[in-house]
Amino acid sequence: MQRLWLLCVALGACSSSTAAPDLVLLDRARGEPASERDLRAEARADLRRDAPRPPAHWKTIAGASLSLEGHSLTLLASGELLIAGGLTRESGTGNKLYSRKAYRYLPASDTLVDAGELASGRAYHAATLLPDGGVLVTGGDRSDTSYATETELYDPAKPASNAWSAGPPLPESRRGAHALGLPNGEVMVSGGTTNGSFVLDTVLFFKLGTGWRLGLAPLKVQRREHAAVLLGGEKVLIAGGIQGGYATPVYLDSLEIYDLKSGSSSLLATPMSKQRASPSLTLLDDGRVLIAGGYCNAGCNGKFLDDLYDPKTDALTPIAHPGAYPTTSLVAVKLLDGRVLMTANATGAEHLVLAFAPSPPGWATLPQMPHPRFLAAGARLPDGSVLVVGGIASQPPPVHAPELERFYP
Repeated sequence: MQRLWLLCVALGACSSSTAAPDLVLLDRARGEPASERDLRAEARADLRRDAPRPPAHWKTIAGASLSLEGHSLTLLASGELLIAGGLTRESGTGNKLYSRKAYRYLPASDTLVDAGELASGRAYHAATLLPDGGVLVTGGDRSDTSYATETELYDPAKPASNAWSAGPPLPESRRGAHALGLPNGEVMVSGGTTNGSFVLDTVLFFKLGTGWRLGLAPLKVQRREHAAVLLGGEKVLIAGGIQGGYATPVYLDSLEIYDLKSGSSSLLATPMSKQRASPSLTLLDDGRVLIAGGYCNAGCNGKFLDDLYDPKTDALTPIAHPGAYPTTSLVAVKLLDGRVLMTANATGAEHLVLAFAPSPPGWATLPQMPHPRFLAAGARLPDGSVLVVGGIASQPPPVHAPELERFYP
């Protein structure tokens, strides 16, 4: 496992919602890309050497506590996890405090170390791994009514005290945009809102040493709080989101394909089984995409359906999702064996942790997280385990779940 070097590309929501990052792996011995299948094969070999394998379980990280939401997680080339920004809540009132702090999580020792500070606090931003091993932070909230134009760059080779520097600013402020790292080293930023009222359809591309450029064509639909995933090397699937401002939201069930080569976008004829803002998109080993979770209005939140999208046929297949959806977000992370781990928060006492197996499609219930939460962020670590950070355990007023939880499948 140590011979694999993580080069790029990372996502956010999420963020929330977010979808787990797609990573391009470089085999240092051969100097060429290694596939997810290669990585899983090595992981299985490691497990055989380390047999017997313990049953799936969660571990609460002792001595590590972060009360956050709207923060970003980025897996660095070192295998460490960068945790940046987010917001905290005043005890008793739930008032928002936007954080400048950044941390690095060290998987080998289960510890948090200082990673410096952003120039200004922000939450619900995007953080994307760059080809040089650095991280680009874009967009997000600075307050309920102020969204960030400034970008920031993180250099993991520098001491925490000067690891952050200003990057080229965005042409306009963006909240609810989606940032996606591409195989050519660029970062694609799509949609978002500039002021909470006007929603964008523009697409921007960032490259180190060059800065920002405008895409040749806009999205077919104005979107914020949408999701995107890379299909192969030349196309991007964009799903759901919201059209309209915060006062008059229109939740979307549409999908579109952005062609990176031609710079054009096209709508798919078939909509998703429900409208979704902040869904998770997970690229499966066979090339299909699992579209899961998300939130909308009270009427569509009662439809417990996900979708499988097949890019070979442009077909969408609805699949039933067990249990109830979270009101705002879930964590979805692809495991080394090809399954998708999902932590789904229900409206009552039920908290589900599920694994979706692509073939044949089906769900299995996994051990429950010791400290359930929603609006959390999660990422897969190099050993195949999954770290879940932050989120809200209860409300009102919002109370964060400060414990870091690590799942061993």
